[in-house]
Amino acid sequence: MTNEDLNTQLYEKMFEAQEKFRSWLLCQTPEEILNHTYEYTVREDILLSLEFNNLEDDQAQALLDSPDPLAEIFNRWEHQETSYMDTIWDTVEEHANAAIRKAAIRKGLEKPLTLDELAASATKRSAERNQQGASRSKDAEHVSR
Repeated sequence: MTNEDLNTQLYEKMFEAQEKFRSWLLCQTPEEILNHTYEYTVREDILLSLEFNNLEDDQAQALLDSPDPLAEIFNRWEHQETSYMDTIWDTVEEHANAAIRKAAIRKGLEKPLTLDELAASATKRSAERNQQGASRSKDAEHVSR
């Protein structure tokens, strides 16, 4: 079996599991559906990642041998340390700052940023986030030893 075949078979297995989960979810009360929206969305993202990436043969086979790889990957994801909330907070702050700047521009207190200035600002923030993430990873690695 080729690598593409293994990855396709894995995708189909996980897609079927997601369809079963979706069918179960649609039979639940609205409150119960809301309780599982995060899980449903992350599982969809896991499937999406498989559409754009391929695992090595042994990786795909190991997941194919698993009874429910989608649920297992989601469970692992839930306990994974990510910078997701940092990215959300950065977006909140960026939007608040943009609103402040927009109001200042309307009042004639500031001039609009050029595209180069906007790009430089975004690059700087991205580099700062990457530096913070690298620092957290080193801290987590140190703690796990």
